[in-house]
Amino acid sequence: MAGWRALAGVLLAAVGLAGLTAVLVPLRADLALASVVLLYLAVVVVTAVVGGLPSSLAAAVASDLAVNFFFVPPHHTLTVDSRDNLITLVVYIAVAVTVSLAMDVAARQRAAAARTGIEADLLARISAEPVREGSVRSLLAHIRAALHMETAAIIETAGDGTERVVAIDGRHLTGTPTLSVPATDHLTLVVEGPPLFAADPKFLARLAAAAARTLQAERLAAQAAQARELAEIDRLRSALLTAVGHDLRTPLAAIKAGASSLRAPDLELTDTQQAELLATIEESADRMADLVENCWR
Repeated sequence: MAGWRALAGVLLAAVGLAGLTAVLVPLRADLALASVVLLYLAVVVVTAVVGGLPSSLAAAVASDLAVNFFFVPPHHTLTVDSRDNLITLVVYIAVAVTVSLAMDVAARQRAAAARTGIEADLLARISAEPVREGSVRSLLAHIRAALHMETAAIIETAGDGTERVVAIDGRHLTGTPTLSVPATDHLTLVVEGPPLFAADPKFLARLAAAAARTLQAERLAAQAAQARELAEIDRLRSALLTAVGHDLRTPLAAIKAGASSLRAPDLELTDTQQAELLATIEESADRMADLVENCWR
């Protein structure tokens, strides 16, 4: 991006200075030197806006030479025979360089302000989103879009040095990251895509830290959900065992009462009574078997 901008500035300066010179040379007899240098200064300013500092400095030097060669007597030489003209040329080059520097500083400040706004918006959006399943991938998507990357991923390094991708957004990793930023001792934010121009290390470190916090929060949320699920299972199991235990008490009590009556030596039972007790014991045992079988279904 910076290379294309500089090339555009150089082309603009070359075309602008050549065109302006071709227009003004036939009119130099009717133009004051001050008017000429102001017109050339306008080309330098436009070059500074389009191409940046290097292009505008080159345009300033080239325009100063063009003014001296074509508009300062004696013409078509770099000799200056008038002290006033010399002062005009020196002041012109000083003003042109100062304007170029001022335009470059203003452009850098605008770029920094725009980048700061983007960073603040991205970090605010990350902080505002609740942590849930998929939050890490959503955050990586924001990072990938903000940095204009093709892939953003978090890589975790195990104790034995092996690495694994724990979250990714975009295409598969190729193994040649554009940027790799440590998030924690074991987590690294990796992005792949076009080269980054003047990347802000502090901003990238904040993004990596945010990615690590989101991953840890998502893992804690998953553990909490699993713990709640296990607690619910334990509660249901306890309730089931309580219900089954309550249902088993009745047939157990009937079996025990029948068996105790049959074994009592001082209790004289008729054959009919003994048959009824045995039937009760058998019925109660069948009922217990049915309850146990239902519990395992």
